[in-house]
Amino acid sequence: MKIAVAGWGRLGKAIADTVSLYPDIELEYIFSRREGIEKTYRGAKILPFMNIEDYREKVDCLIISQGSAVDLPKNAPRLASVFNTVDGYDMHSAIPGYHTQMDEAARFGNKLSLIASGWDPGFFSVIRVYLSAFMPDAESATFWGEGISQGHSEAIRRINGVIDAVQYTIPDEDERERALRGEKTSPKLSHKRICYVAAEQGNEPRIEAEIRNMDGYFKGYRTEIYFTDPEDVRSRTASLFHGGEVIAARAHEDGITEVDLSLRLASNPHFTARILLASARAVYRMHTEGRTGAVTLADIPPKMLISESIYKYI
Repeated sequence: MKIAVAGWGRLGKAIADTVSLYPDIELEYIFSRREGIEKTYRGAKILPFMNIEDYREKVDCLIISQGSAVDLPKNAPRLASVFNTVDGYDMHSAIPGYHTQMDEAARFGNKLSLIASGWDPGFFSVIRVYLSAFMPDAESATFWGEGISQGHSEAIRRINGVIDAVQYTIPDEDERERALRGEKTSPKLSHKRICYVAAEQGNEPRIEAEIRNMDGYFKGYRTEIYFTDPEDVRSRTASLFHGGEVIAARAHEDGITEVDLSLRLASNPHFTARILLASARAVYRMHTEGRTGAVTLADIPPKMLISESIYKYI
């Protein structure tokens, strides 16, 4: 199958660096809004994003590696009417509305779109589905971090006057211990968000207010904001580590039944890239069988994600 990537940031580059792990997938094109960059990367042609629809007949699936705060809501529905798509939309509370938009667009174009695919939402979403089915009497909780959130960092960078930014998510250990005891926790109390922001001088008060009131990202969370210089931000993103944990626990008279699934990532974008590539494989296969509209990873039969050569090992 032939794929393309729309967006040439850290995630787009990670997809290009990782695609060789999937011998049935070939990256043909990279579409970018940037000017003055190289013309090819690892054999894929880099082309202007404005010309993307000219390639609708040459791409089996388009991976949209753009930010959720601004770009995906603006661009993804249009692209979903032209291509089979995969994206990593990550605003949890807004996914139902986004799903409706993408479903309408994909059905209009007779295409299939897999939305909100990454490690969370996406991989962890599927884990939560299984835990809800297998442990319906248990309290479950998700913890993110300690690590750098790509989506939250990108959301800050899109604020007018921000030069660069990085955001760390730190889980609260007391809330985690409560989850392990089977007690109910609050997602917004379970994490602290620490932001390092390089901004144009004089814009700091406005930018801080915009960050703290950003619905779906920072509003209601314990948030610390530190203004610094661009070089400090760049040094902090030399390693894009992250991680997360899904816990489901049920207290019984004779003890606690606990499921604790954790993820520790040396590179957030490179693991996310692997999920998006496997998702593209599934979308291509399902579309050839006649499936259209919008789906999430929870709608994907697991065997659609893997190479047929490893079916026998399951």
